[in-house]
Amino acid sequence: MRKGASKNGLLSMHRYRAAADIVDAVKLWDDPTFFTILGEEAARAKLTWGGDWDGNPKTDETFDDRPHVQAIPIVRQGVFRALKDDEARNAYLVQYFSRNQG
Repeated sequence: MRKGASKNGLLSMHRYRAAADIVDAVKLWDDPTFFTILGEEAARAKLTWGGDWDGNPKTDETFDDRPHVQAIPIVRQGVFRALKDDEARNAYLVQYFSRNQG
């Protein structure tokens, strides 16, 4: 798979504007320290980090996607994808984060 290609295709959270791939400005995809810090910051912000996926039974993913950060936990992706439009998804995100911050 080439870099930048989504393994989940049409189900990708990027498609729903609820995910981003974040890389180091200089080292791009090859900076382990950057990705460790990214994972820590994602957890602090209550975001889902792709670096936690590989081998984690909660995610059912079998790959490590360390640049990936998303707003929706894996277990809520189906509900989020089923919402009818961007307005409903944006409202869901606002409600989700207002309940889960703190």
